[in-house]
Amino acid sequence: MPHKIFFNSREQHQEESKLRSSLQLSQLYYSKATSLFTLLDHPAETLRVQLERISLAEYIALGAKSPKAKMKNYQTALSYAVKCLPVLTNILQSTIEAKENEEALEKEEETEKEHLIKMLEDRLQFILKSLVKICTTADKNSPMLPVLKKGYESLLKKDPNKPLASHLMSILEYISSNVEGIQ
Repeated sequence: MPHKIFFNSREQHQEESKLRSSLQLSQLYYSKATSLFTLLDHPAETLRVQLERISLAEYIALGAKSPKAKMKNYQTALSYAVKCLPVLTNILQSTIEAKENEEALEKEEETEKEHLIKMLEDRLQFILKSLVKICTTADKNSPMLPVLKKGYESLLKKDPNKPLASHLMSILEYISSNVEGIQ
């Protein structure tokens, strides 16, 4: 019987090791893919990869047991969202230039970009809401709490006349300039 217990614990340890290794590899591949798509000037693909990185960080946070580990992973997801600023700028500029030059944009590509931007908004809402909850329960004196609350509040109060990309850009710029360690 003790041999079985040892074998099961050893097997569980190997599975945890494989999981950690897989997570590290996926983070490395996402990082390389983001760099490559940025260099090739493919904003939709770059945004999609960043959203996948955000989802991975959220998944890790959901599996974390301590509030500190959850907070760290949600902050990682928030930093990935902030790294979407140049992509959003690129998308917004290309849309404005196309309208000024009266160029016909591919409908499918534009709807894909709009869909990805909407997904970024949803993920950002979830991340900010989760961070506010954790800060409120675990660390009420956190200097991050007022910034996160204001960011979440302004995310919910979207101006219908303003493009979603520029609305998200202003929120992400506010967060990146007021929260230490998020860039």
